[in-house]
Amino acid sequence: MKQLQSVQRVTPGVTTSEARELTTKYTPPASPDRPSAEFQTPEGQTTAMETDTPTTTLVERHQLDRLRADLDLSRQELDVARQEKERLEGPVRELSTQLDLVQPQLEQSRQEKEAADTQIRELTTQLELAQLQLEKVRTKAD
Repeated sequence: MKQLQSVQRVTPGVTTSEARELTTKYTPPASPDRPSAEFQTPEGQTTAMETDTPTTTLVERHQLDRLRADLDLSRQELDVARQEKERLEGPVRELSTQLDLVQPQLEQSRQEKEAADTQIRELTTQLELAQLQLEKVRTKAD
């Protein structure tokens, strides 16, 4: 069975090495008067998202990078969950079909069992009556 991918979220604390890495990754927007970046939604649509402005501080850049990382991880988790759902849909459909086929047989078996139980009760009652009559006959014979 395929295991779900484990994805670790970025935590609020920042180490010095992370801060250095984030500052080297940062690229200012192409146009300072219109700071936006395009990204693709899970549905494949391209949209614009407001990004850093020239006055964005290092801390704000870091927070934005963390939010972007969290967003990317959430998308990965969503993709993994969708893949798992797709993987399970086939077997679930198959089991549902089998259940639909078995349920009428189960109901018929229940009805047959109830009929057999009723017949056993009737035969038990007849046997008890016959034993009582046999006792009466034995008593009269003595």
